[in-house]
Amino acid sequence: TDADITAAFKTIQYSFSPTNTYFTVDPTSGVVSKTAADLKYDSFQTVSIPVLAIDNSGAGPNTATATVVISVTSVNVAPTCTVTVLTPTVQEDMALGTQLLSMTSPTTHCSDSNSLQTLSYSLSADSDNHFAIHPSTGALVLSKNLDFENTSNHYMTVLVKDNGSPVMSATIVVTVSVTDVNEYAPVCTSPTSASIPEDSAVSAAVYSVTGCADSDKTVTTFNYAINSGVPFAVSTAGAVTLSSAVDYETPPTSYVVEIAISDTAPSLGGFKTTTYTTTVTILPVNDNNPAFTSPTTLYSDVAESSGTAVGTAITLTTGSGGSGSTVSIAATDADKGNSSHYTIVYAIASGDTHGWFSINPNTGVISTAQQLDREQLSTLTLTVTARDMAGLAATVSTNVIITVTDENDNAPVFPTKHLTINVTEGNTPPNTLFDFSSATMLTDADVGANANLNLAIQSGVMAAPNEEFEISGKILRTKKTFSLATDGPQYILVLTATDGGLPTLTGTATVTVNIVEANLVTPTFAVGSYTMSVPETTAVGASLYNASATDADHGLSGTVSYGLSSVSPVASYFAVDNKTGNVFLQNAIDYDTATSKVFELYIVAYDKGTPPRSNTFTLTVSITDANDNDPQFNTTNSFSKSIAENVGTGFVVNNIVTYDVDTGLGGNVTCSIASQSSPAIFAISTYSCVMTTTANPDREALAVHTVTVKLTDLGTPARTNQALFTITLTDLNDNTPTFSFAQMVTSVPENSAIGAAVTTVYATDADTGTNGAIAYSMISNDGAGDHGNFSISATTGAITVAQTLDREQKAMYSLRVLATDSGSPPLTGTCVVNVTITDINDNTPTWVSAPYTASVSESAPLGELVITVSATDRDSTFGVLTYSIASGDTLGLFRINSATGRIETAKSSGLDRESVGLWNLTLVVNDNGSPPLSATTSLTVTVTDVNEFAPAWVNSSYNFRIIENSPVSTLVGNVRATDNDAGPVNNVIYYAIDAYLLGDNYFSISSTTGDISVSTAALDRETRDTYQLRVVAWDGATPSKTATNCLTVTIYIDDANDHDPVYSKSYYNATVKEDVSIGYNVLTVSGSDLDTGNNAVLIYRINTTDTAGAFASYFFNLDSSTGLLSVQRSLDRENSSYFHFPILIYDNGTAPQRSGSASVYIIVEDVNDNAPSLASFYNAEVPEVDDGNMKIATITATDPDTGSGGSVSYYWNSNTPYFNIDATTGIITRNTLNSVEEYKIYTQDVVARDSGSPQLTSSASKVRIDTFPADEYIVLIHFSMSEADYLSRLSTIKTNLAKTLVGKYPNNRVGHWKYHSHNGNIVGYFYALANTDTDSISYITVDKKFVPYSDLLAFWRFDSSGTPTDILKGSDFTNTQIVKVEPYPQTASTPWYEEWWGILLLVLAGLAAAALLAAAIYGLVFCAKAGCGAQTPSAPASQPAKPPPPIKERQILELNQDKHPRHHPKPKGRYLIKENQGQNKGDQQQPDHDSKAEFDKPQQQQNSTYDNGRASPTPNACQHPAAGEPQQQQSWQQSRSKWLLEPQKKFSRNEHGRCKGRLAAACAIQDRHELQGPSSSTAQRTDRLLENVSTNSNALLNDYGEDESDTNSYTSIAAIVQLQRGTGSLGISFIGGCDTSLGCVLIQKIMPGGLADRDDRLRSGDVILQVNDNDLTRATHGEARQALSSGAAASQCDIAILRHVCAASNVSNNGSYSIELLAAQRNRALASAANGRRRRPLRSPLGLFVHSLTPGSPAHRDGRLRQGDRVLELNGLDTGACPDRWEADTIGQNGVLGLNVQTAVLLVHQLADVVGIGLSLRRPLSSVSSDSSSFSRALTSSSVSPNNRIGWFLSRSRRRTSRRLIWLTELPLLSAFCCSPDVPPPAAPLTLEALQPAAEPLPLCLAM
Repeated sequence: TDADITAAFKTIQYSFSPTNTYFTVDPTSGVVSKTAADLKYDSFQTVSIPVLAIDNSGAGPNTATATVVISVTSVNVAPTCTVTVLTPTVQEDMALGTQLLSMTSPTTHCSDSNSLQTLSYSLSADSDNHFAIHPSTGALVLSKNLDFENTSNHYMTVLVKDNGSPVMSATIVVTVSVTDVNEYAPVCTSPTSASIPEDSAVSAAVYSVTGCADSDKTVTTFNYAINSGVPFAVSTAGAVTLSSAVDYETPPTSYVVEIAISDTAPSLGGFKTTTYTTTVTILPVNDNNPAFTSPTTLYSDVAESSGTAVGTAITLTTGSGGSGSTVSIAATDADKGNSSHYTIVYAIASGDTHGWFSINPNTGVISTAQQLDREQLSTLTLTVTARDMAGLAATVSTNVIITVTDENDNAPVFPTKHLTINVTEGNTPPNTLFDFSSATMLTDADVGANANLNLAIQSGVMAAPNEEFEISGKILRTKKTFSLATDGPQYILVLTATDGGLPTLTGTATVTVNIVEANLVTPTFAVGSYTMSVPETTAVGASLYNASATDADHGLSGTVSYGLSSVSPVASYFAVDNKTGNVFLQNAIDYDTATSKVFELYIVAYDKGTPPRSNTFTLTVSITDANDNDPQFNTTNSFSKSIAENVGTGFVVNNIVTYDVDTGLGGNVTCSIASQSSPAIFAISTYSCVMTTTANPDREALAVHTVTVKLTDLGTPARTNQALFTITLTDLNDNTPTFSFAQMVTSVPENSAIGAAVTTVYATDADTGTNGAIAYSMISNDGAGDHGNFSISATTGAITVAQTLDREQKAMYSLRVLATDSGSPPLTGTCVVNVTITDINDNTPTWVSAPYTASVSESAPLGELVITVSATDRDSTFGVLTYSIASGDTLGLFRINSATGRIETAKSSGLDRESVGLWNLTLVVNDNGSPPLSATTSLTVTVTDVNEFAPAWVNSSYNFRIIENSPVSTLVGNVRATDNDAGPVNNVIYYAIDAYLLGDNYFSISSTTGDISVSTAALDRETRDTYQLRVVAWDGATPSKTATNCLTVTIYIDDANDHDPVYSKSYYNATVKEDVSIGYNVLTVSGSDLDTGNNAVLIYRINTTDTAGAFASYFFNLDSSTGLLSVQRSLDRENSSYFHFPILIYDNGTAPQRSGSASVYIIVEDVNDNAPSLASFYNAEVPEVDDGNMKIATITATDPDTGSGGSVSYYWNSNTPYFNIDATTGIITRNTLNSVEEYKIYTQDVVARDSGSPQLTSSASKVRIDTFPADEYIVLIHFSMSEADYLSRLSTIKTNLAKTLVGKYPNNRVGHWKYHSHNGNIVGYFYALANTDTDSISYITVDKKFVPYSDLLAFWRFDSSGTPTDILKGSDFTNTQIVKVEPYPQTASTPWYEEWWGILLLVLAGLAAAALLAAAIYGLVFCAKAGCGAQTPSAPASQPAKPPPPIKERQILELNQDKHPRHHPKPKGRYLIKENQGQNKGDQQQPDHDSKAEFDKPQQQQNSTYDNGRASPTPNACQHPAAGEPQQQQSWQQSRSKWLLEPQKKFSRNEHGRCKGRLAAACAIQDRHELQGPSSSTAQRTDRLLENVSTNSNALLNDYGEDESDTNSYTSIAAIVQLQRGTGSLGISFIGGCDTSLGCVLIQKIMPGGLADRDDRLRSGDVILQVNDNDLTRATHGEARQALSSGAAASQCDIAILRHVCAASNVSNNGSYSIELLAAQRNRALASAANGRRRRPLRSPLGLFVHSLTPGSPAHRDGRLRQGDRVLELNGLDTGACPDRWEADTIGQNGVLGLNVQTAVLLVHQLADVVGIGLSLRRPLSSVSSDSSSFSRALTSSSVSPNNRIGWFLSRSRRRTSRRLIWLTELPLLSAFCCSPDVPPPAAPLTLEALQPAAEPLPLCLAM
């Protein structure tokens, strides 16, 4: 309270001083309340808080204090645990007392909010009893053994209680999963032996291990392993296959295969193995071919007389002609095992076509078999083969080449015995009559000396020297000139031919020589040719024409014969009489079928002179037509048709096709019906010949109709033909088949043969055709299904026997017969046929249990039964049997009952064993058939004796040994007893085991032999090793006698190796550190074997057949005797952190050696022995505006260590103020506290350090970070995709974006700065580097070249609205849909006029404007006083205005602007400099002025020219000065330009000194001028090219335009400036008449196209953006034209723009580029300087230039025109509307294309050193000379149309002394453009077809 009375003073404000965390006080009321802070009783039991009270609402000055004490009371809350559910997993073999988990561990623990409380742990009552929990620590331990097979999951609830009041608790549910432990080894079935042929293919099956099973509960698979050293493999399914080829001939021939089967349950700690052994035998196969050991080619020379002694063996040598060594044919075979596989048989396979030789099949010796004849066959090649007896042949045969040597057994032979020849009188000798050197004229079948022939005239000539004939060599010839007046008409000579053999042989022939008259005159026809007509009806043999000829010669020479040499076309219709020349028809000719109607006959008349003479006459025969052919029915007609009845009226029955081979009216055919059957229901149309119905057809009225159709042609006289057509009406199915009876009975004998007739059924059907066609079938009527014993004919109904019948099996069959028609649907009728089977005696009696044996005592009385025999007979009627004894009872001691078969003794005591101990009786049984059938058998009756002696044992006892595990029936031993009684019964001894004294009944004894064998396969030495048996013996007598003593047999069991050794544990594990020393003992394994002796000696091994085992054996050694596993090589956990491998245990037994297995698991613990590893270089970029939130790069290190040794942290090696690195993640970000500079390289060293002991640090790595301005290089791309998709595909996006830039930047790299979401899209910030060189540490100091964002937009943005280009819509971006592309937002700047310097500039500009205004006023006044503009063109030339002082003019023409098109900074790039240079001797060379000063002059002043003393500023230098004005002419001459390059700044060069950057072209040209020097041929040629630009224009005008009479002279100059640079060039194409300054068309800015701008050359697809300071990016066609004119007057250059935006499109063959800019000058007046007169105006039309085209084939690869390209635009005109588009037609040798141009006269003129385009021309008139008279003749030539005119082009020299015709072409007079609106299109398009080849490219000159 406060005692003050003033309300303000007594208002008290309360506060805690100091403030308290847990309580607060209301400042007005003083009420104390608790805050939200947690107040714990175990921390505070009381809380004391000082309270301050201040009056005056807290303003004071009076205060009071007090203390508030608050007592805190405890409230018990339940404990809390970090988890509520635990699911530990343990193995079932966990030891009792093992702790599973603890409730007080760091990861699993419980707590109470009151620290004073203690917690206790217990299990709920329903928890599993296998576990217990410690009450205070909460440790859960195993208290009862686990069994996975019984329970795999155990459930319990842990109760956690505090000791508060009341007691609070929490629960944790624990589920323990028990995992299985491998306890059982696999059990399988495997054979003990197998075999496989040696030729089995690899992977062939051998055998399989099957039926594998494992008793473990966990599902397991089996792993099969095979022992090493065998050529087999085992699959994962246990199939053993051949793994490599085996060979029986290469031992071994058998293999012992061991298959180890291991279980492989992945969840079990180890595996168990069972091994099975199989012996695999290799079987021999005939797989080796015989091989010849003798040479494959042998030789033998055999005389043809050798064959007279058949069987003579021939001698074989290794060389031909008897050379080489003598050998025999021999072969071997490598097969073994089967003699048929290696026994060889020889044979002659081929070559002995005459059977002259034979070969011994066993020895291979070849002998003669017949007489030889060399003339028949001189050389034989015998192919000898070798086969083994199994048929396998040698792969290579032996060739025996036999040469049959010659004997002189053939005489010379002339072709005929009598030869005749004619010799014309008067022929000058020598004349060859016969040449016998030819093989056809004289032969001798022998060879060698035996065939050397000598020819001689034996008789018929006069003696020398007057002989008429002679032999010269082998030529018979004349020796004189013959005359019929002085010499005889005939000579007969006898010739002989003698060979050179021993003895010699001779042949003869006679030669008749006739002397004949000479032939001098050729036969002559009256006329040379004749034409005639022949009707086709002309009869064969009729004479057509007489072609007679005369011959003035006499005799045979004047006798004329005729022949038909040929007929065209070839035909056999005609023939010529050989004697008269009469032409007649040889074969009938048919006009309608003849291949031709006109024939040319070539008739030859020849005389019979020597040589004969002939002449030819041509007879043309035309065949005329006649109506001689009847109209015909086409073979495609159907003359027999079927239609359904009831089709109605008007139904089309047939479309009849006709023809008549005659022509004219004779070939026109009409149709009619001549007759038809009744009723008449058909009609036919006259001309179309369509047959239709006139009434509804009815099959029942008439089923088949006939119609006779008549054909009539319209010829005169008319010809007819007719044919019969048959129309069949098809039926409808409406009648069911019907039998004549419903049921019938028949019978058939049981012995009826298959096919025997039983009966025939018949059914009828009123329908016809298919509806009435009945098919019979049959089924069982009683359902027995036995109708198959019979068959029925489907067509006749005949029932026959189908199977053998047997009455004894079934006596009666009931059959149901079905008759089914073929209608649709089919109808069926039925009947029943019962067939009874009748019996025959077809069964012979059969004895029961025959043959028979019986015994009877020799003391048997009369009638004692011996045996009763019986027989059966299946027949019923013939089954009564009668028995009898047929033979054997010689004494009548036996009898048989004929009805019953009882046999008994016939006499009392008539048998005597000592006399006859055995009776063989023959018994017969007969049936009552006729004839009866019988059966015979035998009965053997033994007469028995009386038994007297008992059996006795040979030995008193027996001891035997047998190996354990012997199978059933294994023989143990034999016991034997004897009996002195006589046989065969009383002395037969039988054996049996009476008792088993020791052991179970595992043995048996043969009752007859006494052999003791194993009866149960259960002998196990380890269970029992000794057995004792008691054996008894008795004889076979009745009654029998037994041996007096029982026999004791003792059997001892020997050990077999039948137990696998086993390890003491199936799973061994251990832990070792990776730095343990070699020899360190890891663990010891041990095992045991139940066998004894050598079978129990154990051997330990690592299983190296397993991959893991082989790997482990490299590091560990397992002692084979002690089982000690030790380290044998250094371990490295980073390479192998654990080893899990199988080990094997073997015993020392044999047949087989047995094994077991276990697993070893060794964990290699880590040691910190590896330092972290970083990449050597990290490279990144970041915009300088980065806010520090973006990841610049991520440093990642690798450390193969684990734990703390593998935990890596990252640090800068030295501090940097610009970038931060996260020690954990390695992420580098901007340190925004310090700004970075643009275009700066930041480098820093980074290291990585692990946390191991000792701590290891990596080597330092270099990090490079480049900064750049975002607004100059960043482009924003909007993606329609989720953030997750964007991040997952970002790497692919960058790769695909980089692909889009490779055309210009082949080695670019696209980077990514950041991204954000915007309107549901992802916006990515991308930039690009022009190359990746700086990604290497080698270029760490080199600046990175970023791609300007304008280039990126050119490739990625289609328009300013952000539409992506098509390349961003391609297949690479299918899954990354791009919706928008935009530049990085530009930073706004303060307007310049608001800056201080802008204000100052405006003030200065105002002052300058005032000064200029004053200067202008002064200029106007001065001009008025001087009379500017008052002069006229006729003003005296002596008073021109004073020209400006001569200066050296320079124009800087910018080719490339700065990279920012939106700015206009100081020009930089490549510069073309034009400086003045005088061209004539009289030119005044003016001193150079300062280039900088001239450059700063206004452009208008630089380009000024002067006209009659009046300054006329022009915007460009395209206008010539007027002629006759010296000053202007001199100025114009001084302004003629040569193009040079002059550096404007220091060029950039690379490390090799080569030019680079934007000024590379200018730099390179500078190199040429400065370094190569003017002596360089390249430089000189370039200078000439550049100089021609300025000189040729004027020179050509002077050359072709001085003659004023040539008023129609036209010219167009084409020139290409080539700036040589390196191996390529930068070509800029200027075509037009801008003679003084080709710079009137100037390319200033381009946008790169499809190919990378690697060397600053223009490339295909580059778009020209700026020309002559004009922006073309938005210009229309007209706007572009106007822009390029640069505001020039009408008389100035008129530039034709090819498209809306000019584009680079034509690449030359050296890779340079031509720009398709077309500059032309039209209607331009040039003043003439000659005689003070003006020239007539010259018109310079547009030059020819291709602007756009459609690529043809082949592909338009390099921008050149190609064959088939379609020209779409020419000289700015769209040719699509032209009558015929221009086409690329022919290609010249330099690759330049000749164009099909549809225009006027095309002229090609060679301009030295200037590259141009060659055009192809049509029909050059090269024969026309240059004089006017020849011109006139050419113009009046008949080949020139009067509507055409000839254009020509004359070339004159400056001296006018000669005219030269350059080219002449004939073309219609056309306008320059076929589609000009003022000129109509031509009537027909013209085609240029021949390209004139040229050694150099030609320029274009076009005249119109």
